[in-house]
Amino acid sequence: IPLTTDILRISENFVVMLSKDTFFVENVTALENQLNFKDAIHQRAAVYTEDLIALNYADSFEIFLEKVAEDTAFARKVVKVCRHSAVLEKNITTEDLIEFVQNNEVYKDVLKLTEDETQFDLNSINRCRKFLQLLDDDYLVSPLTDSSYIARVKDRT
Repeated sequence: IPLTTDILRISENFVVMLSKDTFFVENVTALENQLNFKDAIHQRAAVYTEDLIALNYADSFEIFLEKVAEDTAFARKVVKVCRHSAVLEKNITTEDLIEFVQNNEVYKDVLKLTEDETQFDLNSINRCRKFLQLLDDDYLVSPLTDSSYIARVKDRT
């Protein structure tokens, strides 16, 4: 079929679909790798991490920054969380986050505090991941059963 527009072919396995002004990408990893989106994700995550550092939530973000620089999945999660975090939107203080963590078993056993208990100790990859989960506000309580859950996918009402 003769085409009236130019086409950019990235690879045989690269599939993109446009539906109602929304692009759907079948293989995001290929897109990230071949168009250097990966670099943009890491750069954006580093900027968001600097914003987190300024909020003074933790005594050290060294491991967090290393993970942002080397792990694209982690960097992507940082970007997602920082762009959509209700915790960050509402300017929840470090003190309020610490109080929440100390009162919730899901976080209490994993998120450690500094010796003076004024900041989070993020000196392990697992703690960094759990801290991101905390900022993502994944912790939900069902009003029906009064049960607590970690919900990775949710829509705010």
